Amino acid sequence: MRRIGLAKLSMIGAVFALVAGVAVATAGPAVAAKHSAKPKKGGNLSIGVEAAWTNFDPLQQNNFVSYDVDESLYGSLMQIGDGGKVLPDLATNLKGENGDKTWVITLRKGLKFQDGTPLNAAAVVYNLERVSNPANDCLCYSSVEEIKSATASGANKITVQLSTPDSTFPSVLAGPPGMMVSPTAAQSEGANYGLHPVGAGPFKLGTVVAGNSATLNAWSGYWDKPEPYLSSVTFKVMTDANTRLSSLQSGVIQDDEDVNPAQLSAVQSNPQFTVTDLGGVGTNYVQFQTQVAPLNNVLAREAINYATNPNQINQALFNGKYTTGIESPFTPQSWAYPGKVKGYQTYNLNKAKALVGQLGGLSFTLTIRANDPIALSEAEALQSQWAQAGIHAQISVLQNVALIQASDKGNYQAMLYRWAGGYEPDQNVFIFFLSGSPTNSSQVNDQTVDAYLFQERAATSQSLRKKIFAELAQQLALDAPRDYLSAADWWRVSVSTLHGVPNLANNYMQLAGAWMS
Repeated sequence: MRRIGLAKLSMIGAVFALVAGVAVATAGPAVAAKHSAKPKKGGNLSIGVEAAWTNFDPLQQNNFVSYDVDESLYGSLMQIGDGGKVLPDLATNLKGENGDKTWVITLRKGLKFQDGTPLNAAAVVYNLERVSNPANDCLCYSSVEEIKSATASGANKITVQLSTPDSTFPSVLAGPPGMMVSPTAAQSEGANYGLHPVGAGPFKLGTVVAGNSATLNAWSGYWDKPEPYLSSVTFKVMTDANTRLSSLQSGVIQDDEDVNPAQLSAVQSNPQFTVTDLGGVGTNYVQFQTQVAPLNNVLAREAINYATNPNQINQALFNGKYTTGIESPFTPQSWAYPGKVKGYQTYNLNKAKALVGQLGGLSFTLTIRANDPIALSEAEALQSQWAQAGIHAQISVLQNVALIQASDKGNYQAMLYRWAGGYEPDQNVFIFFLSGSPTNSSQVNDQTVDAYLFQERAATSQSLRKKIFAELAQQLALDAPRDYLSAADWWRVSVSTLHGVPNLANNYMQLAGAWMS
């Protein structure tokens, strides 16, 4: 959602999984930039984003751009805060009971949707039933499948019963499942709801030019007054990194969400701009379709991993800015980071050649996002590296929405992809590797992996969960569903007059407190 660079500029991953249920150590502060002046009302912010959105229904949220727009439209029951902590937002409290199989949500009093209807316990029940009903095909379904029931236990209290213990449930409600849609609007609009969204966030939908831009206008009924400060926010689709940066420099936009690190020198010394190194809790990678020939053979996937030299690509294309040496879905900014993973296939050209010889040759198609020069450069670099081992890859391009749909349906062989990541480690693995998950794009079907995933959710000790995540990483190394290229590090550049945007390592934007001086 996704991002430029190693896979950063590669592809946007499905973005509906999100944040953390516990605080984690991060390389940088996940807080809004400090400013001595008092926030003031007014101003129109334009943000250059790298991809478009499918629609504005949380059910179909499949990239990080969709998350950014929906966050402003809806808010969420819980919210990501400093260092990845999950904090209250529309809800004031979330309490786990019965070994985390029961969760009691206390809703903020007096909330209303943008259509004037009440956001009460009944509305929350409607929303939780909506996302957890398999007939509604929520891309978040694997995160909420465990919901057995949601009942209003008071005007502002909701009791949620889960089928299995889940200590990560707060992080689930900080993502799409926690974004409350107006039941009245959803029922009235039916299949068209995603085009006419009604939430309870700081901004409401204004003008939309399909595939080009979306303008949101400040909503005067927002609960957390005096926010929002901005009069409007416009998300402008600019798939090319060069276009975004030049648009920032010329004043067409005031924020570039994802700067190619090789271009940072063009703005770092200019006092008109603020450059923020956000770090990264997600990963850039090549994902493999493990159920389709020829990559259904684990030896073929291992050969590709052995033939890949991520550090060489990082140095050649991105001035060495990305964090390489990643061997699992967890980066050094995550408390679950295992470091070196036993069994992971690191660069070894001789081993790659030997496996290709054993296979009798290897060829496949690598799919990347269209109109993305950096993704193409990275794909060509991979193609060249693999060729040295006798691996032949043909590059194919798809428009962003089509690429994400192909990923979700498993209609590819190999694909350059990126996941913005979650502070909560579960959000980097459960939805992607659980057998049958709608976002298990590699179609991994491993009962050992499934067992680890449920074990880490049931465990309440961070030390025990870290041990389980390390064991999971080793099992994934054996399955080899991905070729990790780097951490999904982010660099955001904005005009120096923009303040109040939290600095989150997954690059998700929270704009309620943003303002212009």
